[in-house]
Amino acid sequence: MKVHLVAVPFKSAKWFIVNVDRFAARHKITRSQVIKQAISEMLSNNIDVTNIDDRETLRGDKVLCTVKMRDEMLQKLDDYAMQHRLTRSETIRRAVLYYLSKHEKEDPPIRIRVEYLRI
Repeated sequence: MKVHLVAVPFKSAKWFIVNVDRFAARHKITRSQVIKQAISEMLSNNIDVTNIDDRETLRGDKVLCTVKMRDEMLQKLDDYAMQHRLTRSETIRRAVLYYLSKHEKEDPPIRIRVEYLRI
């Protein structure tokens, strides 16, 4: 059985994608898996992300990311975005923001020790 995947582009700030990558590395999954999990959790639990402020995710250097997803998931995402009068990029960013804020609380903070040596 062949699965038809569609590449879905969205804009975001570079620092936001770096945070998603750090989260993905901690959980030993890929960035795409984090984004897909965030979207599927938002859609399956019918979470309202319209009140989440995503303006910060556009400050700074911007990057264009793509995530491959199934046609069915893309259609549900587009329906959700139209129903809530959001763009697809806004919906993806807000879903990921919600997902990270929810799951970051479960993770203990990572401490990094940096030592400077004088030569």
